[in-house]
Amino acid sequence: MYAVFQTFTGANPNNTATQYIGVEGTSWSSTEAQVSQPIPHDLTVDRLRIVLATAPGAGKTWTFTLMKNGVATGITCAITGASTFANQDLSNSVSFTQGDTISLRCAPSGSPTVPAGFKMTLRQSASGCFAILSGNGATQLSAGTFFGAQNASAGGNSGTESQQYAPVPMDCAEVKNLFVKLDVAPGTGTSYQVTVRKNSADTSPLLQVTVADSATTGNDQTHKPAFAPGDQIAVRVVISGTPAAVRMQISMTVTPTTDGDAFSLAGCTAGARTDTTPEYERHITTGAGSFSTTESAQQGIYAACTIKSFYVRSNAGPGAASSGKKFDISLRLNGATVGTTVTLLETAVNANATGLAVAVNDDDLICTMHVATNTPTGVRLFTGICYTMIPSSQSKSDSETGAGTDVNVLGVQITTAD
Repeated sequence: MYAVFQTFTGANPNNTATQYIGVEGTSWSSTEAQVSQPIPHDLTVDRLRIVLATAPGAGKTWTFTLMKNGVATGITCAITGASTFANQDLSNSVSFTQGDTISLRCAPSGSPTVPAGFKMTLRQSASGCFAILSGNGATQLSAGTFFGAQNASAGGNSGTESQQYAPVPMDCAEVKNLFVKLDVAPGTGTSYQVTVRKNSADTSPLLQVTVADSATTGNDQTHKPAFAPGDQIAVRVVISGTPAAVRMQISMTVTPTTDGDAFSLAGCTAGARTDTTPEYERHITTGAGSFSTTESAQQGIYAACTIKSFYVRSNAGPGAASSGKKFDISLRLNGATVGTTVTLLETAVNANATGLAVAVNDDDLICTMHVATNTPTGVRLFTGICYTMIPSSQSKSDSETGAGTDVNVLGVQITTAD
């Protein structure tokens, strides 16, 4: 099956020096080891695609190159002049082995205009599973810190789990191969312990890794908990002693119960607006610091697909029983509500819509929107989407042979029929 690594960040690269970012991360760094992410199973990547919010300017260029174990690969693309879009690199692919690291390098030329937003997708392929990556952009994690299990926002960690968990929108037979990578070792007698959480408890069986002393990596390839639709997922970090400040990156393998299904998760640590003004949220980053009343600031790009389900969870109910306080949360395509709107009413903390068949075309713009009624509590909102997709990049030979193909591009999973 296919899936996609994706990044959507308002953080900007340096326009005079080379920097790096994780392929599911939100922090730029001049040191590749601080943001490179571990690969949890053997896979192949291809079809790099970049979109910027602002063009580089005449005679100026951003060049992006995929990195493997800190070394440049043949996958590269550039954005020059008045363009904000880099065509996909359709001719190159790179294979990764379990435990390799992956990142994206950004090299400016001519001091290009700093973009007001950066979006990236990179297709991944493996047999019967897909990878999710996450990390923490902060340089010190305290005891009991939680962050999102997929594409966590830089500095978006929290000591409160309900401000980080997101709803899993599909059946997952296994979540496994937890890999942890630190940019520096914790130090003698100290450690970082990383645990995957399910419904605010440690998973059973326990999926957990401890990185201690002089080590900078660790993994758990033994334990394989299952997740059902609506279960919440997050990652907890516990420290022992006084370890060195680190930047932590993690990855996991997800095996769907239905072959070809995949998901993307998102959420915001800020409280939702409580008046009637619509607010928007990107559907890529978990733990983003704020919503926006400007939809274009939160829109990600998608490829041709059919969305199958839409799950929403909050850290608290909007209000007391019989108060009429609520949030209506909608999926948005190209500035219009599509498919369904789900409602968190009064004490409810979760809502979902299943059995959907929302058609998405190539390069459609997608985000979520929420609208308050009766001045509810300003809750934190988290979403999950499951999907099936036919990418525009599918080769003619695939369609001619009638072979079934599973693809997830920009967080949308698509399964073509045999």
